[in-house]
Amino acid sequence: MRKIITLCLFALALCGCASEQVAIHVVLEPASINTAALKVGMSRAQLLNVCGDPVEINKTTSASGTREQFVYYEGDDMVFVYVENGKVTAWQE
Repeated sequence: MRKIITLCLFALALCGCASEQVAIHVVLEPASINTAALKVGMSRAQLLNVCGDPVEINKTTSASGTREQFVYYEGDDMVFVYVENGKVTAWQE
């Protein structure tokens, strides 16, 4: 994802140097996940390292701690990974 953003910024910088106007259309694909790599108990950092950045993170904070729902895609299907207090507790395909 960072490579795509860096490439887009580089392309925009080059366009600024050109005398002609150039239209650039960037299509970002949703973050994809391999559910075989998921393990209950893995840390939030391990999840991000193995599965990459999610499309979205929904966060709930309460007296019992913090719960996060990481939203990924597996093909055309959405996958929700649940993290409580920094550890993966479940996922839903």
